[in-house]
Amino acid sequence: PQALKLMFAKSVTTACRRPSPLNTLCAKRSLSSQSSSLILKEDHNDYAILRLNRPKVNALDPSLLRALRESVKEVQADTSKRGLILTGGPTIFSAGLDVPLMSKLSRFEMEEWFSDFTDTLEELALTPLVVITAISGHAPAGGAVLATMTDYRIAQQGKYLMGLNETRVLSPTHLDLLLISS
Repeated sequence: PQALKLMFAKSVTTACRRPSPLNTLCAKRSLSSQSSSLILKEDHNDYAILRLNRPKVNALDPSLLRALRESVKEVQADTSKRGLILTGGPTIFSAGLDVPLMSKLSRFEMEEWFSDFTDTLEELALTPLVVITAISGHAPAGGAVLATMTDYRIAQQGKYLMGLNETRVLSPTHLDLLLISS
């Protein structure tokens, strides 16, 4: 497992040295669309790259969260895969939860959404695969939380923001909610 982790880190680090943004990681290889085009999957020998694909900012809505969770399970079910790399778009990994959509939801729908969110975080955190997040740009709020659920994180160099907005107003973070719910 340690050799695999080093191989992944080397693979991602090499990609970060390229002049193009991190999201073009191995762009010359063809991307195959999963059952949902919200997650683009790129297969390699013993790992896969999962790319969030919900333009413009990869905002996390229930459909993207479910697609990500199912994609992780699909890679996990492939016995030839030992790990995965999770990444996003050229200047943004993920803007976090889709707040404009959230404002239109009922309490029940909001609870369902947070359940989807925590289920996805749990899937990332507990998978036996080695998971690396290649943070390809901005990763505020839920984007940062998503990245923290993986084994390793590597960020594209540049003036990108990453962090939890909730800490500025002392509100509970998604991690707190996950700990409370378990």
